[in-house]
Amino acid sequence: MAVQTAESRRAVNEISAKPEPVPIRKDVAPKPTCNICSCPYTETGLHTPRQIKECGRTICEQCANKLLNAKIQNRLVCPFCQKVTVVNGPAGSLPKNFALLEYSRDVVQRN
Repeated sequence: MAVQTAESRRAVNEISAKPEPVPIRKDVAPKPTCNICSCPYTETGLHTPRQIKECGRTICEQCANKLLNAKIQNRLVCPFCQKVTVVNGPAGSLPKNFALLEYSRDVVQRN
């Protein structure tokens, strides 16, 4: 039978020992931003997330107003897919993206 030295026993123990658990990283997702102006969405005001009805994409109210004013007043052309949405009134009349706002709140709470 081979004789183990203290040093060799320590090496065997280190190899056979279970590794320490790695702490789970709780990476925080970035707060959602408008794909046009890159400003973070807000609950109210100029950067409220508004859904473009015909394609379902979301942009901030300020960018939606700029798109409405750029062409014929009541037609918003999506800058990503070029689908046309008829808007009766200002961009604030487009539906608010509540799911995105809830997600934003969750991201902020995790920080």
